[in-house]
This record gives sequence, C-alpha cells and structure tokens, in this order.
Amino acid sequence: MKPAKSYEKPTSPLLLKMRGLQRRGKIYWYAKMVNGARTRVSLGTEDQGEAVAKVQAMRQEPELLPINTYDLEVDTYVKDHVFRRKLSHSFSPTRKSSLQQLGKAFGIASPWT
Repeated sequence: MKPAKSYEKPTSPLLLKMRGLQRRGKIYWYAKMVNGARTRVSLGTEDQGEAVAKVQAMRQEPELLPINTYDLEVDTYVKDHVFRRKLSHSFSPTRKSSLQQLGKAFGIASPWT
C-alpha cells in the first residue's frame, strides 16, 4: 500500500496553468523571487497536477525575511525617502535623530521586542 500524500492534485484546468511553473525535460520546476533574485526550484515530479499542488503548498508557507533592529529600520526609511525625494538630503540627519529619540522614548530597541 502506498503512503498517503500530503497534497491533493487539482482537477480544474485553470489550476493547471500557474505562473512560474515550467517543465525542463521531464521534470517540473518552479521559478520564484528570493531577495530580489530569480531562483528555480526543482519540484521533482513529472506530473503537472502534482507540481501545481506542490507550488500551492510552497506559496501557502512563504519564507520570512530576518528581523532587523529599530536603528536599521530607521536608516532604511531615511535612505529610501531621500532616494524617492520625499525627504531632502540636508534634513535627513534631523529626521533620523528624531525617529531614534522617539524609539528611545517608547523603549523600542527593536520593533518586535
């Protein structure tokens, strides 16, 4: 007797077409973005329905980015706003200092603590 699989094959023809799913030779692969770079993951199957089910399972549990400190978040915010011209370069140190003081006033060492 075969062990039960942890996924079910989709039956709808609409589900069989999925973005990022491609066949290379006989094996299905899934192309996804990781940290801004496209990576391809072998799904290890020749069956399209099984490949779609595996991609759906991967999409339901995405990889999370590492947690940053509050100071790093403030730096990223200020640099992004200067880059987008929503904040002048000459005013950026003042905004950074204000946000860091606000974090200290609220006792924030990191937004997740």
